[in-house]
Amino acid sequence: MAILAALLLPALAAAQCTTRIRVGTFDEATPGALAIMTDWLNDDADECWTFYRQPSGGLSTAKLESGDLDLAYVGSTPYAAATARRGALKAVAVAHKKGEAQALITRARLEEPKDLGGTTVAAPYVSTTHYIALAVIANAGMDLTELDLVIMSPADIVAAWDAGTIDGACVWGSTMSHLLNNPWGGSADALDQGRIMVPAETVADWSYETGNVVAASDAFLAASPELVKKFVVAVARTQNDYVKSVQTGGWSEDYNPGVQGDYNDAAADFAYLVSDSAVGAFERSDAFARLARFEFLSVADQLDADKIDVPTMTQDSAYFFYEQKVLAEDPSGADQVSHYENYYDKTILTGLTTSDYEPLLATDTAFSATNEADVQREVASDPTCADPTGATSTAVTVTSTTPHTFEDGSTGTNAYANDTDCRWQFTPPGGNYVSLDITKLMSEQPDDGLEVYDTQSGDLLAAFTGRRDPAALPEIRSPTAGGKVTARWVTNSYD
Repeated sequence: MAILAALLLPALAAAQCTTRIRVGTFDEATPGALAIMTDWLNDDADECWTFYRQPSGGLSTAKLESGDLDLAYVGSTPYAAATARRGALKAVAVAHKKGEAQALITRARLEEPKDLGGTTVAAPYVSTTHYIALAVIANAGMDLTELDLVIMSPADIVAAWDAGTIDGACVWGSTMSHLLNNPWGGSADALDQGRIMVPAETVADWSYETGNVVAASDAFLAASPELVKKFVVAVARTQNDYVKSVQTGGWSEDYNPGVQGDYNDAAADFAYLVSDSAVGAFERSDAFARLARFEFLSVADQLDADKIDVPTMTQDSAYFFYEQKVLAEDPSGADQVSHYENYYDKTILTGLTTSDYEPLLATDTAFSATNEADVQREVASDPTCADPTGATSTAVTVTSTTPHTFEDGSTGTNAYANDTDCRWQFTPPGGNYVSLDITKLMSEQPDDGLEVYDTQSGDLLAAFTGRRDPAALPEIRSPTAGGKVTARWVTNSYD
């Protein structure tokens, strides 16, 4: 006899569109955030532009290659790693140079790189900040035997800094702001305040250039070049607007809704999506400062190798990681130059005219700074795991007359909780089977998902992640009559 259990993962209602464009972003305050938070790109009923925040560029490139993303902001270092291994993606524009937007942040008592001996420094793996960390160590004449360089996610770096278990980290975005605005280990000593020891622009002066590119999967670039162009234009227009406005008007730090500061407010709202509190004066001031740390390039500069030589930057990054034994293949040599040149597809940039990206947003009647995109947020009042018993690990005896429904805990269109491990163990009446019927599954692939086990043997019966059509999912049944089944819903620590 089949016993019914269902997993419901509420998410934003699927729009009736024929084309869904999935874009990976970071939690950085950039002009491009304005296009995201105002839903500017969703001006065609046949298109659904959806943006997913990523914890690292390495994950973004992996998702571009797997088909889980179509476009993404990617740091030059993970992009270099992807090109070195012949990844199925291309850079189609330059989002920015890093300037002071990424840096090695340390306790103030550590004054210069040579003071890092015997300390613990963190960085996300094969990120531009990982590159910066290795460059700082090498430039100081040190090696990895003299300090402990640990690999951590941005969320783990924040936790480790607050706990006082790391002395510094190479970081960006909200993580960088946290380290600068919160003392190491909660210390009241001024020497334990966070400070910028080495910014990315200094590392660039040492010939270790870093930046972010706009990357597209090969498949999406080939199938939808006009959609790639639409995104590139949006990035170019918002950056041009920021540069030409010189931090005034919509980009002003002073916020008067509908009068000034609306663009900066949108950038702050985007950068602080991870926060449970509303955006206020501090967040707007922080976003204003973060925007100013980047170096934004015009379309002409992106095509000028004297301003930024993307192929050379990419090849140099790949070679540095080869020297550090992060990459296995030597990417240097003249015979490799054309390979890296081919990975920077300038077709869209060269086809743009000034009328595509120079008109200021204030003159565009189709643009509204006060329009708000639908944002899926986690709500603290939602239970972590929704179950009639209210527990995160629940033993349930199911019967044929009372099927047991369980879900991730989010309500309405709210996002499900991060960092969860919910388990439900189902026991049928003797001689019967447990069957699970999945009615909706929408999760971040590949990080969050549902696993189903045979409880007695521990054998994995099924595992699902991502956006799945319930009609295409099989019914999952216990392998033996009377056998118990455990369903496990797991999410990572990043929203």
